[in-house]
Amino acid sequence: MEEVVRELYEKIQSHIRELERAFSDTLDKLDVTNFNNYIHSKRVAVVLFTAKWCNPCRLYLPIVRRIARRWSKKYSDIGFGFVDTDESPSIADRYSIQNLPSIIIYVRGKPVELVEGLVKESDLQGRLEAILSKIGE
Repeated sequence: MEEVVRELYEKIQSHIRELERAFSDTLDKLDVTNFNNYIHSKRVAVVLFTAKWCNPCRLYLPIVRRIARRWSKKYSDIGFGFVDTDESPSIADRYSIQNLPSIIIYVRGKPVELVEGLVKESDLQGRLEAILSKIGE
């Protein structure tokens, strides 16, 4: 009986881990401790600059998450992250972020594209596709 309970428990735990992976946040939280390493460790890093008080940022977040989920399945070397500019103002200052939301797309650690304000999902995807075609998928 104990063995059956243990097996069931292990199966349930396995399913819980699968669900957590499936529904976990697709955006990595970036700050001064991990930002530089993050943008240099990915072939392409898409970084959303946001703040908790920013209403347009809240509207944009589901769009960026949807793109991140889609692209992360397709490309393992593309990362999607976000910087809370109130918690890490020095990162925003380094890249002269003036408007929120803003997205910077980095290729091997170098900023190659700045997207300020709200843009359509298809426009953001188009920009990513253009960058990937330039650097070679």
